[in-house]
Amino acid sequence: MHLAISLDIAATDGQAGLDFRRIAGFVRKAEAAGVDMVVVSDTAANGARSTSPFEATTLLAALATLTERIGLVAGASTLAHQPYNLARRFASLDIISHGRIGWNATMVQDPRQAANFSRPEGFSEGDFRRRAEEFIGIVQGLWRGWDADALLFDKSGGRFHDPQKMHLLDHKGEFFSVRGPLNVARSPQGTPVLVMSGLSEADLDFATRVADVVLLDEQPSAGVAGDDLKRRALAAGRKPETLKVFVT
Repeated sequence: MHLAISLDIAATDGQAGLDFRRIAGFVRKAEAAGVDMVVVSDTAANGARSTSPFEATTLLAALATLTERIGLVAGASTLAHQPYNLARRFASLDIISHGRIGWNATMVQDPRQAANFSRPEGFSEGDFRRRAEEFIGIVQGLWRGWDADALLFDKSGGRFHDPQKMHLLDHKGEFFSVRGPLNVARSPQGTPVLVMSGLSEADLDFATRVADVVLLDEQPSAGVAGDDLKRRALAAGRKPETLKVFVT
């Protein structure tokens, strides 16, 4: 079992929670203590307030310059972003951090957030789940749109990339239409890590097919839930060890 810390830096004395130095110090201490990754929330899930005083991916960019080993994961809602821009942002961060970035894709719909993005009525449970699954599939497809050796930077030959190693996504689905590819190459770790959280029973099969990491909230049930996730991953044709289970 691996250890992840959810970044919760609520102000206790006025503006103290907005002090980036406090946040950076917390993350550096976590890194020194051997914590695998820090997860920064960027959504008020279930009506709760956000657990970070900054936009999550902006905060990750700053933290990447002050750390060396710890994984840096940011939440980014499928309601608040478009797949292409989100994929581009995380791919860029992964290069900046030398391959330490992850996207926490929660399957929990936040009604307050939906109201801020022209969806005051939100989505039905089924529509939200199908839309989120389509969104995640697009992002992963865009991340894989360039082969590792696709960029040539061949000035003498006038070739920036090998067209045979660039793959258009050309996605046309129920909720999104995205051509691709990204204008960001592959990162040192291939793609950012896909972390999934807020999973209901209906989400488990999808998560175990596509996620690199699943976050579990409660230690007492983690062993049982972890075993179940590994079995589902095996049933989906994956090697169970390729799915990591973290407890926050």
